[in-house]
Order: sequence, then structure tokens, then C-alpha cells
Amino acid sequence: MYQIWYSKIQKLSLTNHYNNDESVIGKFLVHTFGLPFLQDVNNIEEDCFVFDLLENMSSGDKAQQHCDYLSENYIFSYSVFPPKLWFSNEITNVC
Repeated sequence: MYQIWYSKIQKLSLTNHYNNDESVIGKFLVHTFGLPFLQDVNNIEEDCFVFDLLENMSSGDKAQQHCDYLSENYIFSYSVFPPKLWFSNEITNVC
């Protein structure tokens, strides 16, 4: 999932922001990668995305496109790949 999200950042030419610690857009992008680590309780991913991350995001067409992409595909319960599909308390041993 992270590879797909980063690929979208690259396609939107936001890589420089992502790699810049001083960029407000970059900080927003980096923080979105922490969403899967939240506990899956009462749609906390949705609340964090809307009330914490989006409130602190600067305006920008490409950043907004990235938000729309995450919203449509991952963040909300009605998304194509909602959190219940990608969140798991289980640790899988692939070795």
C-alpha cells in the first residue's frame, strides 16, 4: 500500500515536497503514511484524516488531488479499499 501511495506522490510531482522537512505539504504527505498504524476503533482513520491532517494542509491543486485519491480509495468506509481491508492487528510471518 505504501508503494502505491508513494507512486501517486511521484505521479503528482510532489516528491520534492515529500522529501523536504520544511514543506507544509511534505509534512502532510509524510503524516498520511502513519494512518495505517492507528488502532481500528470507531473509524479513527477517517477522523484523523479529516480533523487532524486536512485541517493542517496547505492549499495546492496537486496536494488536493492526492487527498482526493486517498479519500476515494483508502480512507473512508465507502472507499474502494476501506480501512477494514488494510488494517489488521495480526502480524504475519512471511519467512
